[in-house]
Amino acid sequence: MVRVELVTDPEEQERVFDFIDGVALRWYQCTYPRAAHSALFAAKQGSEIVGSVAVDFTDDAHPFPYEEVYEFDHTTTPLPFKRENIVQGSKWAATAQGVSHLLLNEMSRYALSIGKKYLLIQAKSSSIKRLTEFGIHCLPISDAKIVWRNVPVDIKHYYEEHPLPELFMVDIQQMFIAVKKFL
Repeated sequence: MVRVELVTDPEEQERVFDFIDGVALRWYQCTYPRAAHSALFAAKQGSEIVGSVAVDFTDDAHPFPYEEVYEFDHTTTPLPFKRENIVQGSKWAATAQGVSHLLLNEMSRYALSIGKKYLLIQAKSSSIKRLTEFGIHCLPISDAKIVWRNVPVDIKHYYEEHPLPELFMVDIQQMFIAVKKFL
């Protein structure tokens, strides 16, 4: 039985970051900075971590981390770009069957419960293909360009390896409804 939980204990967060690093090293030959997140979720099978996802939120005065790495026109995004209505999603990883649905369900439920409407993600085409298979509509921010000088050194390989990641927005309510069909 897999359960998803919000991870607040610092030692347990380190275990989740170790899991994320293992997945990132395997797929992208890099590790991610161990930055604090507004919320970090772990999927566990017994005591084993089999999935993760993180969300960050901010206000209109402070940009999201992805806004440091990408340059884009905030007035032409596919959904309204008002930071108080957005969460940034990251660190999505799953190593067991069906775990992604549980993680995305919990992340979207949480985001909706705190009044968020839209999700900002960066992803490579393989991840977008998977999200689309789940019925999630990922809307590209078509003018988003990577600002190479702002890419953190530890994860530069992720950005450099083709296909390059792109920036997307997702309607969280639509995602919540879509993943419910798989639970």
